[in-house]
Amino acid sequence: MLLGIGQQTSAQPRPSGGGGRCVVIDGETLLPVSHVSIYARENGAFHSVITDAHGRATVSFPFRRITVSHLNYEPLRLRRLADTIRLTPKYHLAAEVVVSSEPAWIRPLLRRFVKQKKLRYGCKPLTLAYRYDTRSIEGRSYYRYNSNGLLRMYREEQPPYAICQREGIITSVDSTRLTDLTNLRRMLYEDFVGEMDNGFIRTHRFAESDRENDLSDDEVELIFRSKRGGDDRGRFVIDTARLIVREARRTMGLKANRQARVSATMLALSRMMSGYNITAWDVDYAVSYAPTDSCWHPRDVRYKFFFRATENVREKEEARFDSLTGGGFSNMESTLTLFTQEYSKPPLVSQGREDSLTQSAHTHTLSPEDVEGDSLPVFKPLPRTWYIKINTDEERAYEIELSGMPARFVLLKEEE
Repeated sequence: MLLGIGQQTSAQPRPSGGGGRCVVIDGETLLPVSHVSIYARENGAFHSVITDAHGRATVSFPFRRITVSHLNYEPLRLRRLADTIRLTPKYHLAAEVVVSSEPAWIRPLLRRFVKQKKLRYGCKPLTLAYRYDTRSIEGRSYYRYNSNGLLRMYREEQPPYAICQREGIITSVDSTRLTDLTNLRRMLYEDFVGEMDNGFIRTHRFAESDRENDLSDDEVELIFRSKRGGDDRGRFVIDTARLIVREARRTMGLKANRQARVSATMLALSRMMSGYNITAWDVDYAVSYAPTDSCWHPRDVRYKFFFRATENVREKEEARFDSLTGGGFSNMESTLTLFTQEYSKPPLVSQGREDSLTQSAHTHTLSPEDVEGDSLPVFKPLPRTWYIKINTDEERAYEIELSGMPARFVLLKEEE
């Protein structure tokens, strides 16, 4: 059976209603911003629309106050809908640069980085505290899941990641109580450094940007673009002396994601069986790295995922699986922060139960030994996500188990 995680499909495209029209642009570059959520909650009803590839949207629902929101911009709350809405970036987004000529020193440098990266990234077992926040706003649905606890990273194990959740909170407009770890897993497995290999170097062009501020003498920012097309592009800062990538940003569109994330054979099979067709797939990903005990790892990650697909036939077993796992979301914004901290061992939540831990009168910095003792809850493995795949009964059962992580439910208030 063909199943997908984080996908929402429909037999027909959703119609758009009439009403007030607007275009959302970046307040610095004046370029349109796609996949911006515009939503309001009035008289107990929640409504939203999403801007298209040109930053345009049509608002057909009444509101007293409306919210305009995007992961990379400061949110706006408006009483009136303007024709043009300018958003203030949370982070400086450098203008896109055309990669025309490539300096000869770049590829040898990147090949040395790939050869030596295992000595610096994921080079030893680490257990870090994590904060994960994910949100989906779509049509009449609002969903938000906040989770914190411990994340274990063991490169030699399969799967190499596991979490021990301390607290989970779901905010929704209805009684949804399922947890969604899909984007957390994507951010870990689709990591920029992890995917920087010799194949990546062969299929992309590189150039040096003109960025000089906040870079050390040995650091340089490189921009890249896929040789196959313009929908895989980005930039990263690399220390040329230590061979360390400090930060990166990558944008991938439909063509690039299909090539990188989906088997062509499975996609063709799904089209033949159900008419399944992916019509939109955009990812905006940014990450910064930090060292812990001389081992570098992601520190702050921002991930925006937008997906659309259609199909003619919907299998009953697949529909039942979606109901047990929440069905996935087609418009998601997520952040992940990993850090060491002074930690006092409060009760943690794991495997659907609360375990009382041995209380300590003092605090201490997290280490791998702190989470291996018998008094601590068992970590839940985080397998790689999949988009189109024939799954075993065991794999489906574990996806359902992950969707049942314990969480406190909060009903969305009208003023939120």
